[in-house]
Amino acid sequence: MNKLIKIQTILWIVLTAGMMILKTAAVSAEETARLTVEQVKEEIEKYINNEQKANKTMFTPWEYDMEELCELNELFFMINDYIGGQGVKTIVEEDPVNEDYNAVKWYLPFINMSGKTGYLIFEENNGKIEWSNSSIGTSQYYDMKVREGKYEGIILEEVEEEFYCNSAAYGFKFTYIKMKDGREYVIPFISENVSEWNSLVCKKIYTAQEFFTIMYRYYDEPTLEELTERSETMDNTTTGITYFRETPLDRNTVLPGRMPNDLKVTKKYIFKVAGGGAAGICIICLVIRKKRKSYGFTL
Repeated sequence: MNKLIKIQTILWIVLTAGMMILKTAAVSAEETARLTVEQVKEEIEKYINNEQKANKTMFTPWEYDMEELCELNELFFMINDYIGGQGVKTIVEEDPVNEDYNAVKWYLPFINMSGKTGYLIFEENNGKIEWSNSSIGTSQYYDMKVREGKYEGIILEEVEEEFYCNSAAYGFKFTYIKMKDGREYVIPFISENVSEWNSLVCKKIYTAQEFFTIMYRYYDEPTLEELTERSETMDNTTTGITYFRETPLDRNTVLPGRMPNDLKVTKKYIFKVAGGGAAGICIICLVIRKKRKSYGFTL
């Protein structure tokens, strides 16, 4: 009888604890509820209107289109993950930068009063929109948004999903598009000086395979083990140029065979396993510091 009472008591404690956890999670979800796209646009419009009335600096937007506003994903290394069998969506979602940084980022290109092109980046955090970064003097107008008739051969109703990314390690942004029939495209938005390093053409439509093959030809991206070994000598100025091959691979280079998705070990899992070690913590902190440093860079 006493054993039965003890079991019932234990079950009651477990059930109560579970309900408290669920309640806490629900409250947390409410506190971090996302704004709608229209709400984000309204808040950004307010910011721009205030800028136009008050400051009017070279970073003040004068011409812009809110239909070009897009959510911006940050990521760091990506070549080895793609070769290892991960899709671009998985690479973006499982990058430690996004795992450890709660704010959602929004990107809007603009033209200032002098006709120079640039972009604004805002952060959405706990239901509020705050300005994060401005850049001016981009070599071209970087409108990354996928819209009907914008890209030849890409029909909007046939698009399954798209991601807009800032590649902090390699110093450029890109749009990723996945079609409902499985085709994948990458469109880089890249300055001329970075393009000279890797031969990518700004706003050109590449298949995902073509894009990552070019990146593989020009960059010898480090593995997790190599990162661990180099972590003590790396600093906030380390970029993809650090991993540029002394001699690019031949133009006929074929991307190494990709492992099937069910055999791959994802970056997210690797970082969780290594999280208890000092090296793992060092790498994660390094990536976050690099990302924050990248805010001030002008492409």
